[in-house]
Amino acid sequence: KVFSTPAASEGYDTNNLEYFQVEGENVSLLMYIAYLDCHHEQCLVFRNNYISDEACTLYVPESVLGKNATCCDFIFDLLCGTKQKFYTYD
Repeated sequence: KVFSTPAASEGYDTNNLEYFQVEGENVSLLMYIAYLDCHHEQCLVFRNNYISDEACTLYVPESVLGKNATCCDFIFDLLCGTKQKFYTYD
């Protein structure tokens, strides 16, 4: 089981960080929230600084998979670049 805890970084009033922690472990993974689609709940873009300054992850709910998410793709490309993308889903 993985728990996530939102938090605000220094100087921010809005939660722009997410800590992920596996149940029973005492270490957590910090990810920066670069974009969150609050109105349509179609996507979330994380900055993966633990990999590199340019690494990002785009999360979409299962209901959006296979649909045209042009806005989310645009935001991802704008914030993270248009380099090669890898698609992973379960």
